[in-house]
Amino acid sequence: MLRLPPTRPPILLLAAGLLGVLLTAGCGSVGEPLPPLLNIPEQSHDFRARQVQDSVLLEWTWPALTTEGMPADIVTRFDVHTLAMSGPGEPPPLEVFERESTQLASLSGDDLKTSEPGGRLNLRLPAEPMRGKILALAVRAQSRRGRVGGFSNLFVVGVIAPPATPGDPRIEVEPNDIVLTWEPAPGADSYQILRAEKADGPFRELGRSIEPQFRDNAFQWDRQYFYLVKSFARSQSGEVEGGASGTIAVEARDRFAPATPGGLRAVVGTASVELSWQHNSEPDVAGYRVWRDDSAVSLAPLTAELLRAANYTDSQVSPGRTYVYAISALDQNGNESARSEAVSVTVPEAAAAP
Repeated sequence: MLRLPPTRPPILLLAAGLLGVLLTAGCGSVGEPLPPLLNIPEQSHDFRARQVQDSVLLEWTWPALTTEGMPADIVTRFDVHTLAMSGPGEPPPLEVFERESTQLASLSGDDLKTSEPGGRLNLRLPAEPMRGKILALAVRAQSRRGRVGGFSNLFVVGVIAPPATPGDPRIEVEPNDIVLTWEPAPGADSYQILRAEKADGPFRELGRSIEPQFRDNAFQWDRQYFYLVKSFARSQSGEVEGGASGTIAVEARDRFAPATPGGLRAVVGTASVELSWQHNSEPDVAGYRVWRDDSAVSLAPLTAELLRAANYTDSQVSPGRTYVYAISALDQNGNESARSEAVSVTVPEAAAAP
């Protein structure tokens, strides 16, 4: 008798199939392992250097990211490199700088705690060891694992003996200018004049001068101003900033009268005297005062109110009388000019009735 092998019940076959599907669905394929991050800091692109008195000030931005786009908080130091140049001009090619430059200084540790990725950094170095040289400078970052980023842009600076500090300026207020003068500073080629409206600033540049004097005509009366002067000298790569003078304060008070009016003319009739004169050119002239004397002994104001126009009709005259006239100008602060040259006229007698 033929015997068939035992078969599993249909329910067990279905369960086994479902289990196989579930196991297959839950298992993903294993991909290639990801490489570790290199954490190489990006380059800085705004590196700058300038000499300020006896120091060379370096400034740049801490890169915000690594070359793989991760936050550059792995930076633990910045190294400044330098390469001496034979003369002024463009910096050397980057490959030459990478090969021949030497490390000049570093910024690390507590000096980095005042900034963060994306923030500004600065380093002040003594100028004396670099004096008389023209240097190409650059900076690069290093991570905590010792991986070094690329050099920043190269910047050329010529280091010289700085100009002397200017003496404190002397200030004189004139009708149209505040005039500053100071003693020449040895070694200075030019001066920067700065002004503020408070003793602690902010000070803003008013202008530059190659002479030890400056006229400030961009001011307003009845305000206080504070001035200081900085010296500058030319180097082979730009300007070198010297020291700043002390701060000098001045009260801009308008105590200056307008110019004396000119061109006074008098045209006489039988019942009036027509006066006219040249208009003053000062922008703050408030008006004019008419003076009259009918005894030729002393002039007295004829008008209570100031006249805006440069003319006036005096109808308070008598036939047969002689009158002397003069004009003065007043500004908005009440400063009054000297009186003009006087003119004398005689009003004719009235005609006799026919």
